[in-house]
Amino acid sequence: MISLTRLSALTVTALAVAAATTGCQLRIDSQASPFRELSSSDVARYQAAVCDQQVADVLAHPGEIPADAAAPIADVAARATQRLQAFGQPWTFPSEAGSEVPAAPPTREAPATAQAAVTRLVTCASQAGTDATVVEDRGLAKLLVSAAAARRQEALRLAQALGIAMPGAETITASSPLVLDEDTGKYRAPSAQERQTMEPAESEAATPSASEAKALGESVAELDSARYDLEQAASRLSSADKQQAIALADQLAYEIDVLVDEGAPDTRQLEYGRLDLSDPAARAHEAVSAALAAQYRLIEATDRPAIRERVVVATAAASQVARSWGVEDSALPGLTVTTPASVLPRDDDH
Repeated sequence: MISLTRLSALTVTALAVAAATTGCQLRIDSQASPFRELSSSDVARYQAAVCDQQVADVLAHPGEIPADAAAPIADVAARATQRLQAFGQPWTFPSEAGSEVPAAPPTREAPATAQAAVTRLVTCASQAGTDATVVEDRGLAKLLVSAAAARRQEALRLAQALGIAMPGAETITASSPLVLDEDTGKYRAPSAQERQTMEPAESEAATPSASEAKALGESVAELDSARYDLEQAASRLSSADKQQAIALADQLAYEIDVLVDEGAPDTRQLEYGRLDLSDPAARAHEAVSAALAAQYRLIEATDRPAIRERVVVATAAASQVARSWGVEDSALPGLTVTTPASVLPRDDDH
């Protein structure tokens, strides 16, 4: 199987000539798509890239909008473009059946207006959050969690700027593997036998392994330290900031309790030392940044879907507080992206 993970950051133009991927040369000499099998991670990455491309494209020409909405629209478009660079450009290839429609996973219709882009961002946030719970690629999972949080905030900003109601989230199905149908030239769901070959079913152990338990215990300690610091800082914060800090600390406490109940080592301490509260806002800012970082390390610690579901929720909450406090306001909250290679994992498959 040729991995889309290796190639997703390359443009179609570059691929049409030759794609150099960790020493492999790929030539496109026929109508055949080189991606005959797509894993769940491949499809999730593709969907994420298409979402950000669609949003960036429509917001570049938003149509009739209120005058004071121009700046927020331009900002959200720029952020979608930044995420697109991290996920990699969407790709298309001629279908094997000679159809004018290229071979690519099915996607939702692109929004035609800025107002429709709000709904698309909400849907894409849900898709990213759902996909983050199932993809095997942990680097991609972190990207998806961060993108889900950012898109929710951007949708809210756009809705407020455009004077429209924030749409509700719909139930989303996680991305799943696809295979290219040789007869139609289109992607389809794999048969049960094909799926076993592509992604063999793995049973989830009831209790964590020794290495997983060690990593989970470290995450519990990091989350609880951030929770403790938030509670200390909250005692000196203004009313609005205090409420946000306490709410986030409570959410972290719940997340930690469930982790321990599910078998993670209880590495919590009664206290972590008294903070210098001469600048309580600075301490609170440090704590919310630590909480975000701990969520991403939790993804590195385990593949368990239930834990990742809670990470999606907790990251969204922490990033919202961080943005409200002016601590974190980026296209991918909690992640530093300089080039795609700095965040996307390298695939050593040849």
